[in-house]
Amino acid sequence: MSEPSAFIPGRPGAVEPPLVPYRPAQPLGVAGGYIRSLTRGSGLVVDLFCQGPRFLEEAVQAGRRALGVSVNPVLLHAAREGLTSPETDGLNAAFTRLADTPKADAPLSTHLGSHYRTRCPSCGAPGIAEWFAWHRDRGRPYEKAVCCRRCEKLQVGPTDADDVALAQSFATRGLPYYYALDRAAPIDHPSRERAAELVACYTPRNLSALMDLVRTVEGIVASSKARAALKSLLLDCFDRCSKLYPKDEDRARPRTLRVPVRYLERNVWRCLENRLSHYGKRARRSSYPEAADTEALIGGLAEGYALVACAARDVGRILPSGSVDLVLVDPPRPDGVFWALSALWSAWLWRSKEARALRPYLRRRRFDWDWHWQALRDALAEVGPRLTDQGRLVTLFCSDDGDMLVSVCLAAANADYSLRGWGHAPEAGYRLVWSWDG
Repeated sequence: MSEPSAFIPGRPGAVEPPLVPYRPAQPLGVAGGYIRSLTRGSGLVVDLFCQGPRFLEEAVQAGRRALGVSVNPVLLHAAREGLTSPETDGLNAAFTRLADTPKADAPLSTHLGSHYRTRCPSCGAPGIAEWFAWHRDRGRPYEKAVCCRRCEKLQVGPTDADDVALAQSFATRGLPYYYALDRAAPIDHPSRERAAELVACYTPRNLSALMDLVRTVEGIVASSKARAALKSLLLDCFDRCSKLYPKDEDRARPRTLRVPVRYLERNVWRCLENRLSHYGKRARRSSYPEAADTEALIGGLAEGYALVACAARDVGRILPSGSVDLVLVDPPRPDGVFWALSALWSAWLWRSKEARALRPYLRRRRFDWDWHWQALRDALAEVGPRLTDQGRLVTLFCSDDGDMLVSVCLAAANADYSLRGWGHAPEAGYRLVWSWDG
């Protein structure tokens, strides 16, 4: 086994749903290249900040055992979805059952569609709005978009008194609000106030629709694959149906947790249908074997991959000394928006200790580069003793970002790592290979 002598740029790799705008576009072939160069046999490869399936997939393809670690259930869900072949037929059947579930003496799809009933602003024909535009300080919708069957096109125009009355008929502090808040943070929990701020990032109408979907998906009869896929659709709806997207600005994702002066209220059911059509276009892929016993995988008694809900700084609890052949790190950016929303969305989707473990991120306000390198240092210091004598750490990130480079180098140097090789290209980012000297 020898150190890689060449920079491995890789090929552009697309990110697949859910939550594409929040996750890094990890290149194809880079992880596999370092894995084949730096490990042998069925060695153990650890993705220390797992943000998707790419590193684990290339490790398993190379015949290695792969372990993905993240404290964020949303990211672990995205990784598992990417390592599982799509079950399109099962998802379509489950979606049909979801749409047909009775709610208020009507199918759920009809009930949720009625939340957005309106009239075409051009011809006056009855219809369902695709979205309403709101003015934050006035507290009322002022514009709407309707796919009018009579006009046979999308019509955009001003709202009327009926639109305003319908929007205001949903109670600001109704049962959906408290259901969403209680799932995020129970009464007297330290994160309760912050959770209330995040729940308020949804209109009462959209919050009602989303909580109806959450409760229905929990009880629907479906395979584990189909249920997981439905949760992927819901994650994208949680994102797209908040008040954080400004009117007349094409943003891939919210930049802050502050509601814009003019924002969009998207039709939740229409958004869910749109996500379903995108899911059907996912690239066909093979399923990879997920180990039923994580300890057996780590000990070399099982093959495939495993996902562990664990903070990176706590991996010493699950990894014995000298058990890891290679650690791959694509460091997450200090992104307070994503981590706060992840804590909220995890609580909505999963009643688990992993979701509850994310609650401190609801109230954390400080996500800067100084915090970033120190948190990264703690994680790297913990994983160092778990490396074999010839084990290596590879930090790789695609963004040509000087702040990230400084943070990674400060963290690794202060965690007793020595740089063994590196490479950089503006279009590919940085690759740094480290050994642990502790």
